[in-house]
Amino acid sequence: MFSIFISALTTGFSGATVSYDLDTDPSKRRHNPFFYGYVPDPPNERMGLFLCMIFNGAVMLLIRGLCVCMLISVNTTYFFWYLGCDYGSYLLLKIARHDFHYHLNIPGALGIVASVIARVAAKGISDYTGLLHMRASQELGGVYWTFSMVVSFGMAFLSLWLYSHHEQGVMVFYMQVAVPVLVGIWIALFATMVRLMKRDYRKSFFSFETGAEQTRALFLETRDDAKKSKIFKKNPRQWKSIRGEVKDWLNKMWFIFEDTKPDWFTDAWMGLVDEDLLPSANLRRRGSLGEPQRRSSIKGLINLLSVDGGNAGGGGVDTDQVDRVAMNRISLRKAHSVRSVVPVVE
Repeated sequence: MFSIFISALTTGFSGATVSYDLDTDPSKRRHNPFFYGYVPDPPNERMGLFLCMIFNGAVMLLIRGLCVCMLISVNTTYFFWYLGCDYGSYLLLKIARHDFHYHLNIPGALGIVASVIARVAAKGISDYTGLLHMRASQELGGVYWTFSMVVSFGMAFLSLWLYSHHEQGVMVFYMQVAVPVLVGIWIALFATMVRLMKRDYRKSFFSFETGAEQTRALFLETRDDAKKSKIFKKNPRQWKSIRGEVKDWLNKMWFIFEDTKPDWFTDAWMGLVDEDLLPSANLRRRGSLGEPQRRSSIKGLINLLSVDGGNAGGGGVDTDQVDRVAMNRISLRKAHSVRSVVPVVE
């Protein structure tokens, strides 16, 4: 018995750590401040919330474990029928809401397989641990997460009723005491968690937003190009309805990105961009050279300066010199563009 409680607490601690670390990650709070940020700032409240999350996960695991044990004791078929109906209805709901495809950008049939695995795994983790992060739109979604908790309690009491009519003896009495007590403890812990978290995030437990809707919103509702660029790490099926807007953004900003070279504008990122979304001039260059022309020239320039710097005893690249030469090249290119447009008057 003691080992069961220790295992439950270990699971609760692991789940609480995952949710806490994700929520307090500064990059995630900047990228999606509407979901991340519920952990309060005062240290005492943070510690209280974290402890509630630990015991919340442990208690939920005990409730679900008792539910499964009682169902299997009565009839193993009941358990598999419940499992099939529960997971089947969940996947059908995802399909009906056009939210089946997982957000990771995995192409082809492998993406469908990955979506099935990810959806089933997310529901299993949520059902047996009550992991707060799983209320995210890209996972179960807020309202379904809340609904699944209610279903878990309903199944616990239904299993207890079936078990009481099938078995006799002291174990029935223990179960009749344990199930209501554990459900009551979980509700008290959850209420405390909701009270401790920041008020603006309480509505996330009742959100109907799907993962696809969130992906589109994060692109359309921000002016930050770094945030917009993350859409190519998402499954294209989630944002196919705004593909035109994404293409317009790329056509408008691509050459600016080539000149300014933001940190995220890398070869790996460009490899995620479909060719039909690229500006036509850049597509021609990539088709003939295998990569953008300016990128190749700048790489060659850096390599050349590295050699010169090493021969001169500098031991590396003179970044100021790289910037000066690069700016000269940009100026020359702009001047060439002007000469090609404005006719020369002799």
